Amino acid sequence: MRLVSYGPESSRRCGIQVGDTVYDASAVAQAAGLALDYQSTDWSKTEEVIASDDRALRLLETIAKGIQESRINDGMALALNNVRLGPPIPDPEKIICLGLNYRDYAKEANLPLPQAPMLFAKFRNSLIGPFDDIELPYANEKVDYEAELAVVIGRRAKYDFRCYGHERRECQRCSVGNESVDGGKGNRYLRALRPCTCFPR
Repeated sequence: MRLVSYGPESSRRCGIQVGDTVYDASAVAQAAGLALDYQSTDWSKTEEVIASDDRALRLLETIAKGIQESRINDGMALALNNVRLGPPIPDPEKIICLGLNYRDYAKEANLPLPQAPMLFAKFRNSLIGPFDDIELPYANEKVDYEAELAVVIGRRAKYDFRCYGHERRECQRCSVGNESVDGGKGNRYLRALRPCTCFPR
């Protein structure tokens, strides 16, 4: 099942994409009877849909695939080309990144392999949708881009290493970075956090 977020930035909702149609996840959950079984779940929020159990996810997918595109008239279904897609997770609690994470990159940059994971973070206001404009910083001198893989943890876990390889959702994203916002001074890891809109899906 492919989940998306859609709508204005101030009121993004979770949708289920089937082909060229996006079905409102909350409306699908209502049609599936999940609103009664999972009363504490807000089906309009992508992170809560992801955190639901496998039974609910399978039922959502089945119902969404069975809904006819004719439901576009009542708002349950939306044509993909008529919606504004947001980032897969519009408001994550945290974005943790791993730098210098493969040998070829270290070799290309002429850097030694790190003895421990090189972790850094990004701010949530750097997230934008796949077709939104990227606003380059005013002090921009050097811009770079890359394509990577983002992993969304689908179950709450803390100090539980059993979650490795399980209960995760993957999404593609690319990052646009500015290396000289502060003229090359200051903390290089904070510079890597990127300004607003520079972390598109």
